[in-house]
Amino acid sequence: MNNNQIIRYERLFRKFNRVEKSEEVLPTFMEISGYPHFENVASNILAYYLDTKQSHKLGDLLIRSLLDCLVDLYTEKHEIQLFNEELELETIYVYREKVIENKKRIDLIVECDNFCISIENKLFHHLNNDLTVYQKAINDRFKDKNSYHIVLSLKPEIVSGTFVNLTYEHFFLKVKNNIGDYLLKAPQKSVIYLLDFIQTIERFYKVEVINKDMFQFIIEHSQDLKEIEQEKEKLKQALVRVIGKIQQKVECCNNNYKTWVYKKYVLVYDFSFDNRLIAVDIVFDFNEVTMTLAARNNKGISIIKDLALIQNNVLSKSGNHHIIFNKKINFFEIDLDQFSKEISGYLDQIYISE
Repeated sequence: MNNNQIIRYERLFRKFNRVEKSEEVLPTFMEISGYPHFENVASNILAYYLDTKQSHKLGDLLIRSLLDCLVDLYTEKHEIQLFNEELELETIYVYREKVIENKKRIDLIVECDNFCISIENKLFHHLNNDLTVYQKAINDRFKDKNSYHIVLSLKPEIVSGTFVNLTYEHFFLKVKNNIGDYLLKAPQKSVIYLLDFIQTIERFYKVEVINKDMFQFIIEHSQDLKEIEQEKEKLKQALVRVIGKIQQKVECCNNNYKTWVYKKYVLVYDFSFDNRLIAVDIVFDFNEVTMTLAARNNKGISIIKDLALIQNNVLSKSGNHHIIFNKKINFFEIDLDQFSKEISGYLDQIYISE
């Protein structure tokens, strides 16, 4: 790399430092878990929070929010004036996968004193259900109550009969508008889980905000960034070669160990004392080397204090690791013979002191 390239890269980094950095988007707990068969999982979560008898202590938050949405969706608003807003709504029962006719199932039915709400939950699957059959069966089953029918979906769907289409965006807007009235009574865990569920669903329909300035910077300087990455890769390969040379030069008088390299940049020495395992890790970076000692299994913990290395040296600790050394040094400035000899000296002390 010549001086002109270095000057160009320095200017590039100064410009990069002036660009506002993108905010990290952390995964939700549900995204981490992988949520197989998510439509079914989502219906289970909705059933839990719609049921006022459950332990979430959020009461009728989701039912009241549903009714608020129905008021918006029905042309004749008086049709949905089902409750006194001062009274708390209570569920009699929340049905999951209720069989209604000819083995057909509706995802959710929420039964209350004087009305019931059926919900067909559509996240990813196409709406090809015969909604009129669902509607008739539910109306017949709950003929002494007013029945309201919803297709809950990520995007607008064409529905039939007296079903109305409610999008998750509309529903969650109402939930978030109403949740403030319930926070004091609810356990923090219940609120966290609900908000995590909402955030997970929202990511399916919300457009992710992109840092346009950073995007433009990367597009404009893609060739320079590619060259920098290539130079960095060359340094990584050189570091790997240095680690290999050190591994070859290190000698240990003990014969109860094996050595190997973990993920290219960690030189490992595993010692075994009758299945009591001790590990020495030497972690290499471009300008730093750290050597640590730790037990590899529970049996190994019992002998750490008896090792000559512990008794002969004053070592600091970081968690379960004893720090043998931490050196700030550029890897290409390491004296391989001297450094290897120093590592060998420490490894020779990995024995149980009498």
